[in-house]
Amino acid sequence: MSKTTKVTLSGGYHNSAEITIRIKADIATVNYKIEQGEIRDLLSPSQIKRLDNHFCGISDCCCGGLSRADIDEVV
Repeated sequence: MSKTTKVTLSGGYHNSAEITIRIKADIATVNYKIEQGEIRDLLSPSQIKRLDNHFCGISDCCCGGLSRADIDEVV
């Protein structure tokens, strides 16, 4: 059985609204990856695309999209 953890992301360069996603990993793994700045390792390609579009969506922008978001774990 796969454990999932809810994670809320917000802010970023464009000060985007909150968005909550489910990550297929346990809480300890998610917290570790957040601390290391490696949250992308736990996301599917479609989740990365969705989050990058949420945080920016401008194809030629260099703001960093998801990589500049504030990340909070939700239990």
